[in-house]
Amino acid sequence: MNIIYAEAKDRFTETAFSSLIIDNIARSIYTIYTCPACGQEILFKQINFREDSSSSSLSQDHSSAILMEAIAKNLDQKGYLDWYCPKCHIAARVYFSQWYGGRLGDDGVDLIGVFEIIS
Repeated sequence: MNIIYAEAKDRFTETAFSSLIIDNIARSIYTIYTCPACGQEILFKQINFREDSSSSSLSQDHSSAILMEAIAKNLDQKGYLDWYCPKCHIAARVYFSQWYGGRLGDDGVDLIGVFEIIS
């Protein structure tokens, strides 16, 4: 099993989401992940990245293997979202951090890194 780690910026078009509006412009609520194996693009929305939705959709073997790598990088306490590429079926999991606060009641999500299992 070959597990690759990549920074979120290397796979996603947007890596930060926020409810904050600056100069009357809201940040995008969409991001596109590009599969490194086949180039398939997958659209995600900000709402997909919720810490309370961190249940794996991967097989037990894939989920456990990625978790071991996440522990080594101290990401195991972060939220995550995982999936299989619909085209080539590699396993992928992105870890993210949600934040709340600010004087305007902002909230947001920062994508951190992606683990991919390429056979």
